[in-house]
Parts: sequence; C-alpha cells; structure tokens
Amino acid sequence: MFWKWYGSLSEIKKSRKCHPEVVNNIDGSTGAEIPNVFGKVYSELFNRLDDEDNLKHILNNINASIGEDDRKEIDKIDKTLIKEALKRIKPGKTDPVLDFSSDFIKNGPEILFEKLAELIRAFLIHGYIPEILLIATLVPLIKDKLSDLSSSQNYRSIALSSLILKLLDHIIIILYLS
Repeated sequence: MFWKWYGSLSEIKKSRKCHPEVVNNIDGSTGAEIPNVFGKVYSELFNRLDDEDNLKHILNNINASIGEDDRKEIDKIDKTLIKEALKRIKPGKTDPVLDFSSDFIKNGPEILFEKLAELIRAFLIHGYIPEILLIATLVPLIKDKLSDLSSSQNYRSIALSSLILKLLDHIIIILYLS
C-alpha cells in the first residue's frame, strides 16, 4: 500500500517540476526595464513608513547607554573569535559587491584574521561602516513556478549582503547570544 501511495506522490512531484524559464516580461516591462520594476516594488515596500523620528530615538538611547566599560567588550574581538565566527559562514558564499568568497577568507593567513579583527573593532569604536559594505543585492525568487511568471507579485526577494557584515553578525551572536 505504501509503495502505491509513494509512487503516486513521486508522479505528482514530477508533474509539478518546472524547467527554468527565462522571463522576458514582468508587469508589462521588458529587458533592461525589469530591474526597475522590482526596484519600484521594493522601494514602495521599504519606504512605506516614515520612521526617521523612531530611528533618532533609538540612536539617542544607544548613545546614552554607551559607557567607559564598553571598550572591554570591543577588545574581546580578536583573531580567535574571527576564526570561530568564520566557521559559521557556509563555504562557497560570494560577496555581492567585492570579488571574494567565504572560502577565500576561511583559508586566509593568520594576518588576515588579525586585520579583520582590527577592522571590526574600528567599526565598533568609530560607529561607522563604509557604505560599500552596507550594500545589499536583492535577488528575486519565484514563489510558485506554476503561477504567472510575468507578475512581480509572484516573486519574493532575498538580500545578499557583504561577507564582512555576515562575519560581524556571527561575532555578535557568539558574544551575546550563544
């Protein structure tokens, strides 16, 4: 009985599989206009709320809570912590802006880990991260392969961010959430 049910399930899965199809039309736009369609969709989504006052309030709270002892927290970031954080980043991941992969960093020399620790400590001390590291690349993914591939409503996006920022995320997780 199980094999009969499993066989029909396999057939259903096979029939639902779609071969990758290149879409030349999204919401009536074609070619080079397609990224602008997604740009407009995500711009409207991300700018829906005016939260400037809220962000200023959060920044003021953060600035008020910074004290002299906080430097001790920053000093915890060293090459050993960098190596531990790098273990949590998947192999083969590429940086969306800069031309290197997670494997490149993971297999780097000791001085690379020391310099990365210095860099991240500098980010935290100065409260500044260069804009090039803050760039995220939005990649649209199809929600339903059997639905209308030419509709922007049938897509969701994932954001690909800098490997250096992913490293910082893992450092924070190790230090404060593990």
